Amino acid sequence: AQAFQEVFFELVDCDLRAGVLKAIFGCESKAADNPVGLQNEIRSYLMKSGKSCYVPESFVNLAQAKELIKELGGIACYPVLADGSSVRCEYEFPLDKFIDTLKAEKYEMVEFIPLRNSPEVLTEYVTALDRAGIAVVAGTEHNTLDLVPLVPTCVQGQPIPEKVAAIFQQGLEMLGSSSSPD
Repeated sequence: AQAFQEVFFELVDCDLRAGVLKAIFGCESKAADNPVGLQNEIRSYLMKSGKSCYVPESFVNLAQAKELIKELGGIACYPVLADGSSVRCEYEFPLDKFIDTLKAEKYEMVEFIPLRNSPEVLTEYVTALDRAGIAVVAGTEHNTLDLVPLVPTCVQGQPIPEKVAAIFQQGLEMLGSSSSPD
């Protein structure tokens, strides 16, 4: 998406971008002159499943992925959505079943993107996972060029509860102590 946006900006004059994008997307662009916004529109209008530029991916199975992660010196870490989606993921609900599943799958760590979660649900999940002996960390979703703060917050900029922040810190310390220089 970034490469397409960059070439598009090089090849198409500013005053023509909106019209060209409308022809490509089949609808008005809200970000014709905003590089990051346009990259997100490219993903949404062209690259998602069922869209014209979608390419099916082939995946390794979970066991293969976890083995590869371990061989590369990493820790298999489950990315928890919690209330970060409009409907709770079946895999993650109810919480006690989710914890049992994580333990059965031998996950030692989970990650939250607090920006997606309410403080209440984040507290519910993080404290339960911590009590269950699963390390918990927080991410900031810096996988696009969107300028979001490095210090995570909950949905709508609400602060992360202190108790949860302390558990995230413990998870980071565990992560740091588990890495060994090779």
